[in-house]
Amino acid sequence: MIKSGQTYVKTLTIIKEAGMPTSKIEADNIKKIIDEYLTKDKAKEITKRLDEEIGQKTKNSSLRESLSMLRKLYETNLRLKKING
Repeated sequence: MIKSGQTYVKTLTIIKEAGMPTSKIEADNIKKIIDEYLTKDKAKEITKRLDEEIGQKTKNSSLRESLSMLRKLYETNLRLKKING
């Protein structure tokens, strides 16, 4: 778990330093990395928390958009799985 957090934080730091919103392809790649370390439920939980506690409070619009996009990827993915499964 610690390794996944470190990987995630490093990835988000790169996004922030780039000063631009994350593309869909980049967000999908971040999601793939997170999925290697966390269950879908844990990933959904952490992306929700990051979005609420950091993304929605930051003045950095790129970070805000990136965290929101990641959260939506997990919420949408789980919703579609429940509908189809």
